Order: sequence, then C-alpha cells, then structure tokens
Amino acid sequence: MGRASIAAWFFQYSVMGFIFQTCDRALSSAMGVPRVVYGEELMQPPKAEAAAVALSVSEQARVAAKAVLAPALAGTIESVVANRAEAQRFHGLPKLAAIETKLGWGPIARACGPGFVANASRNFVMSATSFVLTPTLYQRYFPQERKSQASLFWFGLGATLSSQQQAILAILATPACTSALGTNIFFGNVIAITQQALWGRALDYGAVNGGTSIHFSPHAAPLVHPGPL
Repeated sequence: MGRASIAAWFFQYSVMGFIFQTCDRALSSAMGVPRVVYGEELMQPPKAEAAAVALSVSEQARVAAKAVLAPALAGTIESVVANRAEAQRFHGLPKLAAIETKLGWGPIARACGPGFVANASRNFVMSATSFVLTPTLYQRYFPQERKSQASLFWFGLGATLSSQQQAILAILATPACTSALGTNIFFGNVIAITQQALWGRALDYGAVNGGTSIHFSPHAAPLVHPGPL
C-alpha cells in the first residue's frame, strides 16, 4: 500500500462531506439557488414562508439541476482522489503499474485509474442519497419533537430503534415522503452496490492478458474473463 493509497482513504471517508458541501455551496452561489441544509439546520423546522413561495419553472429547473450536479461533481472529485489508490489495493502496486505500462496510459488516465466511470457512479449515488435526499427528507418531514442526532443517524441508516418506531411510522405514513424514503434507503444502496460490483468486474477484465482496455459501452464485449489471468 503506497502513500497515495493511505491519503486516498483519509480524503474519501473523512472529507467526503466537506467535498460535497464545497461543491454545493459553489454551485448554489453560481446558479442562485439555496444550498442543501446540514448541521444544526437539520434540527430546525422547515421555513413556512419558503414553502409557501411558488418557484418559477426556471427556478425549479435550476434547483433540480443543482441537486444532480452537486453530488455528481463531488463524486467525481472523490474518485479522482481515491480510485487509483483503490485499484492499487485491488491489484497490488507492481501489477497495476504493469497494466498501465502495457496500455500506454498518459498522466490523466493514470491519475484517474481503471474503472473510473463505475467508481464515480457509485460515489455519485452515495453522495446523492447521503447528502441530498437524507437531509432534505429529514429536515422537511421528520416530526420536529423527535429530531435528534440519534434519530438522524437511524433515519439515514434506514433502521429503527424502539424509541424511534413511532417517528419512523409517522414518516412512512407521509405520502410526500413514502416513495422518496424508499428510494433513499433501499434503491440508492442497491444501485451503489451494483456500481461497486461493476467496478470490481471492470478491474478484473482490465487485467486480462496483462492489460485490456475497459469499455462501458452497451455495445462493448461483456465484462467476463475470456481466459486465465
């Protein structure tokens, strides 16, 4: 494990929220829309005056676009920092170096690492569910009298404690929250897991015959082993 690998673990898992907040603040300022709520704001009741103001079509489009762009940008940055180091742990330093040499990768491709698209896609999904859907749903729809750091943790995790069952049931009974909560807790993780699996298969495929180009196009050959590595 190299120095880049150790640094990547620190940045990816310790500063992931900071990266998202930086991207969200920058995009919100540039697009003229509110940033995502976080911190102590999550414990405050939704602003009634803000909810009562009808947004124009243009404003709604900007809000929706920012909600997608912020986690996409954050996920891409996380992958730039961490993907090559993850590939080093997957293959080992000598093997990955040999693959890069055989494929003749330039400095940008080497910095991004193999399987970058799948890795960035996974990070996008996790950033969107963790930093957009979870805080938005919690701040707007969770019963105000039951808000706490503990309930926020279990709400984001998708589990329940005996002391929180009534609160969770109240959330699930809210029509505006039902489908989104299920998407956040279940489908978001399912999609992220499939992208993680795709990343591992891509790295396996990329090591075939000492180095094979990885293509994520639907018209490309399946990501299967054509023979022994």
